[in-house]
Formats: sequence, C-alpha cells, structure tokens
Amino acid sequence: MGCGWQPSPALDMGLVSAIEAVNGGVAEGPYSGTSFWEKQLQAGQRITAIGGSDNHHPDWPLDQTGSVGSPTTVVYATELSVPGILDGVRSGHVFVDLTGSSGRLLEVTASVGQDKARMGDVLRVPRGIQAALNIHVAGCRGALLRVSLDSQMIPPWRLEKIGEDVQNFSFAWPGDGRYHWFRADVIASDGKLQLLGNPIYLNDQATPSAEP
Repeated sequence: MGCGWQPSPALDMGLVSAIEAVNGGVAEGPYSGTSFWEKQLQAGQRITAIGGSDNHHPDWPLDQTGSVGSPTTVVYATELSVPGILDGVRSGHVFVDLTGSSGRLLEVTASVGQDKARMGDVLRVPRGIQAALNIHVAGCRGALLRVSLDSQMIPPWRLEKIGEDVQNFSFAWPGDGRYHWFRADVIASDGKLQLLGNPIYLNDQATPSAEP
C-alpha cells in the first residue's frame, strides 16, 4: 500500500500485513502514510511500516532523495532469501532508513524477566511489573532519539540526544496490564525524520489502552 491510498470501508485491515508509511522523500504531511498507519495501530492492528522509493528515474544518483533504495526498508531476517525477508516484514522486524544509508542502525527490544521482544513482537507486561526497554542506535551522532507511546499525536514519551556514533538507551515502563504500543524514531536536529521504527506491542490487543 502506498501513500495517498484510502481503504474501502469493507476492507478488513486485519488482512493487511504492511503499509508503505514512507514513500520517496515524503515522511510527513498529507502525502505521507505515517499518520494513516498509526491510526491502524491505535485501532489495535499490527501492521508493519515499510518504505518505498517509488522511483521512476533509475539513473538518479543513490544519494539523491527519492532514488532507488531511498528510503530503505531494513529487515531483520533469519536468512537472506525471499521467504526469509517476507517473514521478517510480516513479523514487523523492520525499520525504515529515510536517508538510504548503509551505516545507520536502530534496534529496539523490551523484556520482562526471561521474556524478550523486538520490533513487531508482543510482550506481556502484567500490572505492577516493570518492562525494561532498550534501544541501540548507530551512525546517528548529533540526532535525537524520539520514543513514542501509543500515538505520535501526543508529545514523545522520551526525547534524548544521541551524542555517540554507537549508543544505547534504557528505560523502564511500569506495566498497567493494558494494551499499549511504543516505538522509536531518530530525527535530525532540524526535526526531519531519519529512521522510522516499528512498534513493540505491550499486552493483548483486546485489552483497552489506559488513559495517558
């Protein structure tokens, strides 16, 4: 699904596995699919955000916005094969690099005891139990790490400066036993999105979200 696409009222969004949240150089505004994707997350859907160049000029240089591979959908796959990559996308083990770089990295995990989740996974966090959230970034010195809880429409849950070439961040989340999702982005100092992360889902979708 590309940006600008609107679903038929009869479409079951539960059948959709991925949405092109970023198309070419468009990350925000009316031609971006990010807000539509996040509305589906708020509705309880688990849909993977991907990026596409939608490029009609294959001769453009690779460092130009909108060229082939910009943005880049980075997939954590168990093997380098078409089935392995598609499984990674369906699982949500994906982040989108809007810069088309080869050196930037965004890894997000959450754990409760021995139970561990990465982007796209569900982690059970009972009420009164703390989840440990860990974020690893590379190649993003001088940018900002933005961690959002449940919706980008509210202020970020955390906003941290990235001061090293390779840096780890850790947070604690006090579980309330309800459904939430959180995700991490990397934004430049001017506010432009560089890396878009997929969510980790906390608890079952059938459990209503707590009020912020």
